[in-house]
Amino acid sequence: MNDPGSNVARHLRIAATDRPDGLATKSPTSVKPTGEVQHEVRTFRQLDQESDSAAAYFAEAGISEGARVLLAVRPGHDLIVGMFALLKLGAIPVAIDPGMGWSAFLDCVRRSRPTALVGVRSASLLSRLPFAAFRTLSHRVTVGNSAWRQALATIGRPARPIAHAQSDTLAAILFTSGSTGAPKGVCYTHGMFDAQIELVRSTYGIRPGETDMAMLPLFALFNPALGTTTVTPLLDPSKPLAADPAPLVAALIAEKVTSSFGSPAIWSKVADHCEVHGLKLPDLRRLLIAGAPVSGELLAKLRVVAPNCVTHTPYGATECLPVTTITADELLGEARQNALRGQGTCVGRPVSGVEIRVIRETDGPITTLAEARPLRARRDWRNHRDGPQCDPRV
Repeated sequence: MNDPGSNVARHLRIAATDRPDGLATKSPTSVKPTGEVQHEVRTFRQLDQESDSAAAYFAEAGISEGARVLLAVRPGHDLIVGMFALLKLGAIPVAIDPGMGWSAFLDCVRRSRPTALVGVRSASLLSRLPFAAFRTLSHRVTVGNSAWRQALATIGRPARPIAHAQSDTLAAILFTSGSTGAPKGVCYTHGMFDAQIELVRSTYGIRPGETDMAMLPLFALFNPALGTTTVTPLLDPSKPLAADPAPLVAALIAEKVTSSFGSPAIWSKVADHCEVHGLKLPDLRRLLIAGAPVSGELLAKLRVVAPNCVTHTPYGATECLPVTTITADELLGEARQNALRGQGTCVGRPVSGVEIRVIRETDGPITTLAEARPLRARRDWRNHRDGPQCDPRV
């Protein structure tokens, strides 16, 4: 019997077994003149079977266990299928934000040294240009063409074995956006993904059967493990300011979305659209906004637009997320007044199971935690669990 160990792809197999007919993905196909968004639907069983078929397709193309694979697929069903297929193979997906710019993107590719590419046709063509970053590529698989669709249609076989992985086995390399400095490649192990899934589940009370609209594509990959339906939004996540909020709001309402994770830029557009057109989001229960500072004005507006929703602003980084969290109600209270007095932005309390230490700044790199020199915290920071603190100083 196949033992996947700690391979995070096992969560999809579990969902396909426990909730085979539960809806896994809703991918937009078109927008009607009325503004209604049409979706293509897949169940957990279908998603598991399609990712099995994709894994076989990748293996036939020469992608093997341990291979680093540059994943250049648009957000949606194909991205989720491709990611889980690679994880099932034991390959290592490399995900890079295309919005960081061509030069930074090439630098990230060069540093990650992928040996294969799984991407849309334009990405496959670009990878054949004479750039040094692409010299390590020896296998290319195009997603979205007729061969890909035919491969995914080859279902009904026995479930494909999932590659065995330890908790410390490298699972994926995810690059930060570079919004606060040079983009960094973060090495995620299967154990790290497991810990994140459990943290998100327990911290925010996410339950199987909910419907999530992931405005940040990589967070959609947690949903099969959480047993929730993923509704892919009609937007380019690398250009949030160019997003048309009308189809986003239409889908949020029609699909009865209960949870969403997105940036302040996107949710500002959604809130403004709802305000102008007198629309509400009554089914939204939980909203996570992160990636940039969240204004009090936006939080106040969302209270009106989504009257049954609790808005959270988690804090962390690609390397470690979430670290702390705080609700809009807290932020709009005393914390907001403290921020207006120049005491910093409140990032909330550490989530359960997370320990925070402040270390001394150094001029050079810190290669191991053993080299870090923790600073002795002041009283207000030591007592942080009694209440959220604003920008702790040591």
